[in-house]
Amino acid sequence: MTEYVMKAPFEVSADELWGTVGNWHEVNRFLPMIISCTTTGGDPGAKRSIKIEGDQWVEEELLRYEPEIRSYTYAITSSSFPFKDYVGTMKINEDPEGGCEFEWSCRFKPDGASEDDVLGIMEFFYGTGMETLAKLHSGKAAGNGPQ
Repeated sequence: MTEYVMKAPFEVSADELWGTVGNWHEVNRFLPMIISCTTTGGDPGAKRSIKIEGDQWVEEELLRYEPEIRSYTYAITSSSFPFKDYVGTMKINEDPEGGCEFEWSCRFKPDGASEDDVLGIMEFFYGTGMETLAKLHSGKAAGNGPQ
């Protein structure tokens, strides 16, 4: 199982960033490559169908939703990407000295591509998300790659 983590600091409150990241139904707000995102069901157990530029797609299920700690965990149940058994977590950590940190992590098994190729996919999606969030929240963010 491969693990990947990207973290980025933001100069906004944890609650403000969670207002965007924590909305399971609107992940397209900070992932601009998403063409459409439809959701059904409640938390947890909600389903998400996402269409992505380049004829890519993912089907996801919300496994755990914990707004009290600004975190949720989800699984990609099927997709057009070359990996399987993907489980990801998005979490906003408050910085006691001001601002917050967004941590996006996952684990997966490459399936039909090399681990490096799949890590490149994660870097693209996670990095684009961090950059878009920085623009949306007028904060700074700099992903520091896999941990």
